[in-house]
Amino acid sequence: MTYVEPTLQPSASAKSEPRHFGTVAVARAALATDVLLLSHLWLSMGVACDVDLSPNRYDILAGGTTLEPVVKPWVVQPSLFLGVAWELTSRVDRR
Repeated sequence: MTYVEPTLQPSASAKSEPRHFGTVAVARAALATDVLLLSHLWLSMGVACDVDLSPNRYDILAGGTTLEPVVKPWVVQPSLFLGVAWELTSRVDRR
């Protein structure tokens, strides 16, 4: 979900849309691995790629007739991630 709140410069002679929430459809593919550092501590790392399935863009109406793009997000958005995970409890094998 995306929250959009249009703002204007104080000297602008335009009218903005009201603030609103919108939904965005995104598909994600990710590849990750965990590396055991200590007995209860892991390093997690990976790559991901989000693909925006909806045509998102943010325009202004210039001169009352022409739409000019302000922001057009990338359709494919790559990312890297790195994290640390740890186990708080120890497992005890009671037989």
